[in-house]
Amino acid sequence: MIEKWQYELRTGSEKALKTVFTEYYTLLCSVAFQYVRDREVSQTIASDVLLAVWEKREIIFPMPHFRRYLLQMTRNKSIDYLRSVRTKAIGANVTLQECFVSDDDIFESYVSVELGKLIDEALGKLSPQCRKVFMMSRYENCTYSQIAGELGISENTVKYHIRTALAYLRNELSDYLCTILVFFVL
Repeated sequence: MIEKWQYELRTGSEKALKTVFTEYYTLLCSVAFQYVRDREVSQTIASDVLLAVWEKREIIFPMPHFRRYLLQMTRNKSIDYLRSVRTKAIGANVTLQECFVSDDDIFESYVSVELGKLIDEALGKLSPQCRKVFMMSRYENCTYSQIAGELGISENTVKYHIRTALAYLRNELSDYLCTILVFFVL
């Protein structure tokens, strides 16, 4: 899908560049880190990818599969970095194959980031009480009795909120999860 900011970026809009940076920088850092295992290098690679996009903006935009393009570019720049490191460290007993991360690992990392965003968005739509109960149960590992005691509600109310949140998440994420399942099966 081609988004409005792509047309704006093509014309040199710094606001559109900020949108791209905000939307993709963290993801690109994560992908690069899966390869290079160095936070600073992964940040440099992500910045280089976004700079290359800016420099080529008039040629590449609009682009329907922009995210895929960014991920492939990040992967390629990471591999290039690993090759340059390998060339510099020929004396070290490291093969190039040991430096690579499988595409499955990258995909899993990407899915995990995307799923986390979707879950956060869905949780934001729950009532404050339901969200609080769910967060305490799933993210803080509190028992139902601990949640009930801290919030001053009954354990049955805690159970109700957990059931409600899980049903809502299941409904909100069903399309995404089915898509992911298809990718893993194929």
